[in-house]
Amino acid sequence: MRNRQKFGFSENGTYVSVVIAASLMMAGSLGLNMNTAGVFILPLVESMEIAVASVSFHVTLITLGGALGGFIVPGLIRRFDFRQVLLIATLITVAMTYLMGQTNDIYWFYVFSFVRGIVTSFFNVIAVQELINRWFIKHHGVITSLVLSFSGVAGAVLSPLLTQVVAHYGIEVGYTVQALLFLLLNLPGILLPYSLDPRDRGMRIYGEESASEVVKTEVAPTALNLSQRKTVNWNIVHLLVFSFIGTALTGLYQHLNSMGNEFGMNPAQASLLVSLCMIGNIVFKLIIGWLSDMKNPIFASVSMLGLTLIGLFIFWTDANFSLLYFGSLIFGAVFSISNVGRNLLAVNSLPADTFTRVFPTINFVASIGGAIMISVYGALYDYAQSYQLAIIVSIVMTIIGVISTVLIKLHPLKTNK
Repeated sequence: MRNRQKFGFSENGTYVSVVIAASLMMAGSLGLNMNTAGVFILPLVESMEIAVASVSFHVTLITLGGALGGFIVPGLIRRFDFRQVLLIATLITVAMTYLMGQTNDIYWFYVFSFVRGIVTSFFNVIAVQELINRWFIKHHGVITSLVLSFSGVAGAVLSPLLTQVVAHYGIEVGYTVQALLFLLLNLPGILLPYSLDPRDRGMRIYGEESASEVVKTEVAPTALNLSQRKTVNWNIVHLLVFSFIGTALTGLYQHLNSMGNEFGMNPAQASLLVSLCMIGNIVFKLIIGWLSDMKNPIFASVSMLGLTLIGLFIFWTDANFSLLYFGSLIFGAVFSISNVGRNLLAVNSLPADTFTRVFPTINFVASIGGAIMISVYGALYDYAQSYQLAIIVSIVMTIIGVISTVLIKLHPLKTNK
């Protein structure tokens, strides 16, 4: 008897469970973990009576912790039961988040933030992408897009919620609510019946055509000749460039409010600029996966880079407000590049064993790109007393990103999909 029958769970129900669990994990690890971090910054500044930069550094530590933790994720989730690993990671995340609200010592606050970053990596993009790769062949791009889009949805929904909680009840209650939200979002991943590998439940990968295809979930060394190894190595280089640039460009989003002020907008109008970019974030994360399945991930990624480039040109021309709003909406496509595009390109251009070995490094480089460029954009503004130089640098980086993407070759021996 198959395991899914023992649990009284249908095969289709298990596939749905994987999508639900993965989506909510992304909502927690990125949407709640990163996209709501800014809610606490100014209240912490007032409470601790320290500089904004000192408090903001904890976001960098969360990012760095997640990037470093990513190196140990693949080995541990394959060695131990995935849901047990998720349970432990969730409990530590809840504890660290609660403690962040209890301390007034900035150095302990840094420690709790860094540890939280490490443990959230176990339900972040590396773990989630591994889960999707092992469970889905058919509609792989669309499912990847759907799952990763939940980081934007969670950020848009939970950020206002936590803002109100902190405003009315204080920082301690705010972090307590955030801790409980981490637990709530990960409960389906902990409780629903599934495993990292569908074969552990006597099931096939969704969309496979024959039982023999099940062996493709094995992360075994792929025999490559010299020419193929050279192609894979160059693909890795191009992916590293693409990943750094894709995430680095998202750093400009953090300055949209200030850019709106420079464009002559009032605070409400500048806020709309930010909101439209977030709408673009969600919409284009869904579109890129559909384009990847319909055509290929290179076409999909170049399309999103093209939209990003148009948005940047609109910012550069300092057009009328209506056009700037449109530019902000399509600039939101940059978030589909930094998450979905990176994953789909890596999955489709590298053999499975190479993907497993290299993707943590790609994720690390991407994380560093985002962390560095937020500060670089600020420095460029301080130097030029305008965001025009920052926008020009972004345009150049986007063009380099397009070149890197078109140089990637989809690998004929890939075993992920």
